[in-house]
Amino acid sequence: LARAAVFAEQAGDLLLTADVAEQTAELYWIQKRHRDMLVSLNKAYDLYSRFKAQRRVAQVEKRNAALESRFTEIAHDWGTSVESKDRYTQGHCERVAFFSTVLADAAGFNAREIFWFRIGALLHDIGKIIVPDEVLNKAGKLDEAEWLLMRQHPEAGLELVADIDFPGEIRSIIRNHHERWDGNGYPDRIGGDDIPLAARILCVADVYDALTTTRSYRPGMTHDRAAGIMLDSPGQFDPALLPLFLDWAGTANIPGRSTPERVAIFSMKDSA
Repeated sequence: LARAAVFAEQAGDLLLTADVAEQTAELYWIQKRHRDMLVSLNKAYDLYSRFKAQRRVAQVEKRNAALESRFTEIAHDWGTSVESKDRYTQGHCERVAFFSTVLADAAGFNAREIFWFRIGALLHDIGKIIVPDEVLNKAGKLDEAEWLLMRQHPEAGLELVADIDFPGEIRSIIRNHHERWDGNGYPDRIGGDDIPLAARILCVADVYDALTTTRSYRPGMTHDRAAGIMLDSPGQFDPALLPLFLDWAGTANIPGRSTPERVAIFSMKDSA
């Protein structure tokens, strides 16, 4: 296949190049080299599309769909396993995936990039599987030892997916979604544009959901309150992404959004 690919490229035979790319993708599928498979499939798809070879395009699309279905299944299973440990964050991964894909779209990601970005968003907290239930569900602030353990979850998450050949920026989402724009985040203490764009996007969505959902020790905040806190933390977020997201979130019809009335109800229950 490698020699055929070189011959096709040298001869300028685009249709043969597409055929070789499709066959190479089949080989990568058998070898479970999913990232390489996706690259080859996309190359074949683009070339077939130029020739309007609809039958062959349909074949490539079918393989893409099978690959995407497999990764979606993995992401949902793992996301559910994390949320089953923490009763106060049920639905967190799905909400963060929704918020962050809206922002990724606004940032210019194409449809296929957004698909793989969403997989990463669903898996961003997978490393919390290593954190004891009593720490995840603690009603109050964590002590120093507990906080140190919690801060290990990005690296633990990356270890959990080490044997899975994920495409896109899934690994950087899992590892770097707690980095800060000013370089004071974790685990790598990188800042600014050194933080992968996907992780910067995820950070905004992750914090927004954490602030606007109810926890054991407080009600979920209203949008205005959460936005105020985030805007008052200029060193935490990408300064271009934050207002872009907050402008959307301020007017979006988000199911379950905290309102002053819902906060008041929570407070009444707490004092009863």
